Amino acid sequence: MVLVPFIGWIVLRESLSKNALLGALVSLIGIGFTSFAGGVGELGFNFGDILSLIGAVFFGAHIFFTDFYGGKMSNWMVMLLQMGTAAILSWIATIFFGETHLTFTTESMMAILYIGVITTLVGYGIQTASQKYTTSGEAAVILSTEAFFGMLTAIVILGEPVLTNMIIGGILIFCGILVVELKPIKENLPK
Repeated sequence: MVLVPFIGWIVLRESLSKNALLGALVSLIGIGFTSFAGGVGELGFNFGDILSLIGAVFFGAHIFFTDFYGGKMSNWMVMLLQMGTAAILSWIATIFFGETHLTFTTESMMAILYIGVITTLVGYGIQTASQKYTTSGEAAVILSTEAFFGMLTAIVILGEPVLTNMIIGGILIFCGILVVELKPIKENLPK
């Protein structure tokens, strides 16, 4: 989320708006509060952290390029490219790094269909269509609410305790969104 405005700056030399930068920073701090709500433990990078950082760079690039090409291509074409690429890369990863013996049961097929249709096709379809009406920086800040809603789901479904860090993090994430989405009053006044 924080990387998207910087990717736009690197690729297109787009100027970085103060609202997008401030909103990204505030949301990042909020994500930190919700992520370390159980205690920071041992601070340092491990292999999983490095993979998460690489994933964050690619997800930021995904949001940026969906915004960049989404206005030039129809939704179905963007979706076909996204889902086709994801499917091909997933099969390659499965063959080289995953299970070599694949068994298809009713339970596994239901899980595959749910992930493929509901969470991927529908989720990314809505995101792709919606990004035509906002900038990539604004979309990134809105998508940063995933950490907040993940935390909220853990509280409601798993019964995790509500900690002060969680509350502060949730408030900061929404403040970051407001900083990006709410323009100063003078911008909204008719000329």
